[in-house]
Amino acid sequence: MNILDTPNCISNLKESTRFRQFLGRLQNVAEKVVRQMGIMSQMEAGSMFMARATFGYQGIKIGVIVEAVEDIEWLTEFLVPWFSISDQSPDISVRVSTSPERFESQMKRGSAGNLLNAFMMDTNCIKFPEWNVSGHSTAMFDKKHGVFYLVSPDRIELLCAASQARIRVCLMRVLRELAMGSSQLTGGRFVHASAFVAGGKAAIITGPRNAGKTSLLSYMLATTGSQFLSNDRLLINVDDAALEARGMPTIVSIREGTMDMIPGLRRTLGKSGFSSSLTLQEAHDLGPLNEFPSREGRHGISPRQFCTALDCDPIQRAPASALVFPRQTGSSGTIDMHRLEPGKVRKRLEECLFGNIGPRRLSQAFTFTPPGLHGGCVMSDGSLLDRLARALPGFDCELGQAAFASDAGAESIMRLLSGGLPQH
Repeated sequence: MNILDTPNCISNLKESTRFRQFLGRLQNVAEKVVRQMGIMSQMEAGSMFMARATFGYQGIKIGVIVEAVEDIEWLTEFLVPWFSISDQSPDISVRVSTSPERFESQMKRGSAGNLLNAFMMDTNCIKFPEWNVSGHSTAMFDKKHGVFYLVSPDRIELLCAASQARIRVCLMRVLRELAMGSSQLTGGRFVHASAFVAGGKAAIITGPRNAGKTSLLSYMLATTGSQFLSNDRLLINVDDAALEARGMPTIVSIREGTMDMIPGLRRTLGKSGFSSSLTLQEAHDLGPLNEFPSREGRHGISPRQFCTALDCDPIQRAPASALVFPRQTGSSGTIDMHRLEPGKVRKRLEECLFGNIGPRRLSQAFTFTPPGLHGGCVMSDGSLLDRLARALPGFDCELGQAAFASDAGAESIMRLLSGGLPQH
């Protein structure tokens, strides 16, 4: 038997000076490598490497601690550039822990009998049962993903029984909810919209579900060289004179119809191996999938994978310049653009508000205002619609069955940003 397999030898090694010096050198090398990505690993109790990073969004700084540097790499790829990497001390930390013993102990405490609003979605919210756990202001159990959310005033812990790839999405949702809550409490508003940027200006594509927002966005990105700002959630800084728009990363859900309408998109994604829980490198290493992942006729990929598939660059923010309201007509034809009167713009904008996301509709578990960030004026839904309708030109965009067959439609939409369309 190899003497290094014995527990006593391992214990003695941990106490030896030479072993500690070796760990110190190894630690220095690890820190040097990961700092290049804005990530830092450090040795913690129990001789386990923990990967750390701090992400910033609109004034809030969120520290992340995980057991695998690959999870930080995935999170960084998913969130940046909309979130920034920060070297400042975090306002709140989020940690992922794996412990079957602790998980089992928490499970035995049982449910408190009520549900809490955890993640605010477009038309509903994801609720989890509150759990009887002492020492935390809030504790919830997510049965689907097998994770406890243990929430304290300045710390959130995601506790799992075993390592699992799907914890990445859970972690991302916590950071996103913290950022959304903080942004809305300090005066920002989110709208249900996609957006691309050309010439430094953002065109906001908005409308109800299945209006063709992602399809039109994909077409514009694939044909015009524009930059990708957002796919589903867009933050509008209503206190800013320029109405700055900032993206909020989400899983990009591509419908089967979009796959067929954008030439080459299905083939590109099919060969890529892309999946929302993988980094670009991990997808490359795994190779093409036998069947592209599908959920209810939709395919979920990360924002960075979306940009890679369409050969475009992401951008964090840009001043809003126009509103585009797509409508799939189902008839023959391509793209027809019409300028709308402000009154009609406001009416159409009523469909762009999230039914369950707003400054008065926040998560009961993941809402946090950093010290020093003062709450802004919370604009009502009506005031928001009035502001956007007055400040931005709006265009009705009819999408015929051949809307994306050529670049001609994209060229007419691009003229929108330079005021090239007449008013009807």
